Amino acid sequence: AQVSVLARKNTPQRQSMIAFAKKYGFAITACAAMLASIKSTDATPLAGDRLFSASRHAARHKGLLGKRGQGHKPISGTQSIANRQTLRNIDEAMYTGTITVGGRNFEAVLDTGSFELVVFSNHCVLCGDTYWLYDEYQSKTFKAGSLITTQSFGSGSVTAKESWESVATGAGEVTDQVFWQVYDADLPMIWGNGFQVILGLGPPGSALRLAKKEARSAKKQVKQLRATHSENDAVIKEHVNKEAVARHTSRSSSLLHNLGLECFSICLGKVSGSPGFFIWQDTLPQQLPQGVFSTVPVQDGFYWSTELRDVSLDHVSGGGKGKTSLGCQNERCSAIFDTGTSLIVVPSTALHIVQDAMDKWRALRGNCSDLSSLPDLEFTIGDLKVNLPPESYIGDVDRAGANIDPGLLHYMPHIFRQGSSKDGPVEMASDPATQDSCVPLLMVMDQKTEFGQAWIFGLPFFRHFYTTFKLSDGRDGKPPVPESISFARPDEDCNPAQPDGLGRPQQRQAQQRPRLDLSKLRLPRWVWHPVN
Repeated sequence: AQVSVLARKNTPQRQSMIAFAKKYGFAITACAAMLASIKSTDATPLAGDRLFSASRHAARHKGLLGKRGQGHKPISGTQSIANRQTLRNIDEAMYTGTITVGGRNFEAVLDTGSFELVVFSNHCVLCGDTYWLYDEYQSKTFKAGSLITTQSFGSGSVTAKESWESVATGAGEVTDQVFWQVYDADLPMIWGNGFQVILGLGPPGSALRLAKKEARSAKKQVKQLRATHSENDAVIKEHVNKEAVARHTSRSSSLLHNLGLECFSICLGKVSGSPGFFIWQDTLPQQLPQGVFSTVPVQDGFYWSTELRDVSLDHVSGGGKGKTSLGCQNERCSAIFDTGTSLIVVPSTALHIVQDAMDKWRALRGNCSDLSSLPDLEFTIGDLKVNLPPESYIGDVDRAGANIDPGLLHYMPHIFRQGSSKDGPVEMASDPATQDSCVPLLMVMDQKTEFGQAWIFGLPFFRHFYTTFKLSDGRDGKPPVPESISFARPDEDCNPAQPDGLGRPQQRQAQQRPRLDLSKLRLPRWVWHPVN
């Protein structure tokens, strides 16, 4: 629990934490393995042999019981036809799927909002239990690179080295796939969150465009400093690094590109705690009966994004009258669909309007145990009108989450007291019936893009819509480009079903409101890599 507090920047406390982890790594690993067994998803009581097995795994990691066995094997059955993979639900805040790197299985966040393959290695003593992390010395296919870079995230950073490895997913295997091997990290959200890989599924060409853009920006900054005779060694070093990254990216291909995927889909179960599903090389929407899917073209930008218009609170859906505008009526907006972001991200003005609507609802004795009288979130993407029920943007915050990323204070100011985030989650109005609290489960970001104000639709969106991402072939040897995004209402088993449209359902079904642990929330990539 102290890791996120101590592992901040290069302080004496951080150095002490590293020394502690090295000295007592075996004890920490053994305890973590036992706890992982206790908290297994099948909820089976921890038997003595499982305790012994967990301890043996931890001891083997420290070299006390000889070499590791053959417990980690590549994914079997990878193929070019549709492959439906179950995703593990981690406290409603993220979902992970198994991929293979260097012959060993790892849990990966499948992230349409990022582009690179990032693998956390056991060189990083502050990245979690090192037993579960990537070990280049356990691989027969690892190849080292020379480029080292620092990548900045919302409230921290990672130091990573260019590497190559064999990688297998539900869409097949790629040999000599370039990836970033993380050696050091200053990110509290990594510790104990159950994943070791971030697999970027953003448009393949965007990584190069972003790298070139950053290199140009850094070069311009250096030029301005030299013109004013105020050279800064740190800025010049950053410029050289970004140019090197741009060169690296120009000669590399993303995993999405190398897999040759034409389309992929995601659908998350609606019921709290239920798994999600990722479909590799899914059936093309146009090959299904007409009317199952609705399709929208992708904007020619960096992300999986579409045109967004007329965002509002639809009070009719909750038994009221009229609508309250949240934006995008008289301004251009862009909807970004991001499987790596825990919540929906909105402009600050929209959050204030939602909070006012909740205050009025409470004044009329609205009860957080029943959200049925709250309005839907309604918006238009392309020419499609879409409705999301209130449980997609209202829910509970886990008061027990002590290991909270301080960066959340900026992006969720309505959750915390004024002042330091160490004061704990708060300003949540109590429901008199249950003494629980429900708040807008929204993140705030005022970010303009070339297509207007950005709205990011994270995991709550995919709990209500089966979503297929379609790529088209790149021209003249260039990476494939995003073509369209298709949507369908799923059935109870997360299969695309004959819809009654994407708008307000004829009959609203009561759903359990989500309860989130703030320590596990994932911020959008834009927090650390904004694009204008």
